[in-house]
Amino acid sequence: MQEENFFETILKNKRAFAFCFAGVILFAILLQLPFLSVPLERDEGEYAYIARLLLNGGVPYRDAFNQKPPVIFLLYASAFLLFGESIE
Repeated sequence: MQEENFFETILKNKRAFAFCFAGVILFAILLQLPFLSVPLERDEGEYAYIARLLLNGGVPYRDAFNQKPPVIFLLYASAFLLFGESIE
């Protein structure tokens, strides 16, 4: 009989998988908490600027150009709609 490794066991058990996934997400959030008041870095600022243009009726790649795919701008725009546009 072959023994299963730790990761195979977790993938088979849905409750354990959900618990581990929630733990990883919580850990990532806790790592970011001390930096909530830090302004956006250069790339994040570009994404936020184009997302704000989208929310104000602008068109990406016409009103402002960036080489990234438009999904990142839509994610930032949805975050603005859900959480507001403050730094925190």
